[in-house]
Amino acid sequence: GYIANLFCDFEQALYSETGYNSKSKYYTDYCDLASLVKVYLVEELTKNWDAYVGSVYFYKDSDSASDKLYAGPVWDFDNTWGNIRGRLTFETDKEELWAIGTNYWYKSDFGAALMKHEDAKALASELYSVAASCLETMLDENGYIDELTETLGKSAAMDMARWPISRRNGTFIYFNTYSDGTVNSAVGYLRDFMTVRTAALYAAFNVEHTHKLIKTDAVEPTCEQSGTGEYWTCSGCGKIFADEAGENEIEAPEEIAALGHDWGEWTVTKEATEDEEGVETRVCQRDGTHTETRSIPKKEPQSTGSATELTAEPTTEAATSSEGGCGSFIGETGMAICVVAVGAALALKKKKKER
Repeated sequence: GYIANLFCDFEQALYSETGYNSKSKYYTDYCDLASLVKVYLVEELTKNWDAYVGSVYFYKDSDSASDKLYAGPVWDFDNTWGNIRGRLTFETDKEELWAIGTNYWYKSDFGAALMKHEDAKALASELYSVAASCLETMLDENGYIDELTETLGKSAAMDMARWPISRRNGTFIYFNTYSDGTVNSAVGYLRDFMTVRTAALYAAFNVEHTHKLIKTDAVEPTCEQSGTGEYWTCSGCGKIFADEAGENEIEAPEEIAALGHDWGEWTVTKEATEDEEGVETRVCQRDGTHTETRSIPKKEPQSTGSATELTAEPTTEAATSSEGGCGSFIGETGMAICVVAVGAALALKKKKKER
């Protein structure tokens, strides 16, 4: 019928090298160019697995309103942003042009036929800068992605509770965590894919990217942890710069080496005894919470004289001594006492004789 013939004439013109069909009519005589390019950009940006293969729609108004076909509405975006597991490089290559490719059986060359025409490419470049800017705004902190994350968080948790990963097929990529700020969560994976792909397609569509730089303050180094210099990150392309103007691109922020400890003097914090070792401590002058300790050896036992010697039982020899057992005393003090006692006894004996 009428629509089928109209679409055949349109495709004949679109797929030709010049854009004209056998009736000498240009492809945009049949279909609105802006809608064609907008749909293409949506399919390409999102890396839709079904681009121009399934779920592709055109509509035609009455001839009194317009004699052209219009591309759209877009639909069926579950297999987008890399959300298919193990199919070529679909989930891993965030930069390849997909909607114009013919490198897989499940592909259509409709996008490639459209993008070979200069007027379509020029409009794609013009519209891409607008589309990319919108996506970058969505990805900003507290932007649309964060708003949806907050809004859908509880529903996503209930969905996972009702249909856990173990009950789902292996076609799609699933995450145990909805959002935790890393690429290992559903939201984190999506943010990363969107950020990298949006930035990569600037070059594909010959669009100069305007950086939206966000400053990260310097982190001072500590005794044990390294620090980083200040830097700026583009929220759109993810590139890092050392300056606010975005002129000095760097691979990573400047790393500032850890300072190391500045130790004070050792001080005794626990005295050593004969039974226990002691402790010495020193404190870092940069950070008083950093301390280091070392042990102090136990003290040597102190000598108090031999109590056993002073209370020993007298020897047999001393017990029978006529000097009253002075031989039972040993040591210098004991001998002195013995000498004095003997001297006194002799003096007394002499006096008795003289009488």
